[in-house]
Amino acid sequence: MIAGQSACRPFSKDRAGITLGEGAGVMILESREQAKRRGVKPQGFLAGYGNACDGYHATAPEPHGRGMQKAVKEALRQAAIVPAALAFINAHGTGTLDNDAAEAFVFGELLPQVPVSATKSYTGHALGAAGAIEAVITLLCLNRGRIPGANFRDPQPDPSLPVSPVWEAQPIAANRRFALSDSLAFGGCNAAIILEKEETDAR
Repeated sequence: MIAGQSACRPFSKDRAGITLGEGAGVMILESREQAKRRGVKPQGFLAGYGNACDGYHATAPEPHGRGMQKAVKEALRQAAIVPAALAFINAHGTGTLDNDAAEAFVFGELLPQVPVSATKSYTGHALGAAGAIEAVITLLCLNRGRIPGANFRDPQPDPSLPVSPVWEAQPIAANRRFALSDSLAFGGCNAAIILEKEETDAR
């Protein structure tokens, strides 16, 4: 963490590390049948998920994201969608040199045309609930039809990274119903979930 830094700068040329934050996010997971019995309308759906451990290092990510690639592929398989169906990715995006580079490699290999956002530039890196907070934000953005932009001025993209981050908020295409949120954790644990926005009358 850089003392005095107001926000982390994921995927930026001048990124210099994480900014810590804290908070909580809660999502209740239940079947459609149970939701109907309770008389509630689901806010969204868990379409697919994947988890894989690369065991590369106690704290550093594997440079080519082997574990993350496995997690993303499994999430896509379970959701039965192709990468082009994703509206956006809410990346782990810590703003550290190694994490952003490994994540960007995975996105460039598997999801090259999918817009990338990273909401830690708003929340900081929560120590206990980063994945939950980002999953909630991802679903809210899907339902509101907006991809969140970066929370810092004068972004400078890192030309060495094979991603095109979303620097300003933008609308989601009408036919995009899914988004991916991923997390990389100590010990080489990698997780990816694909969320689908709330039901419409057409579903």
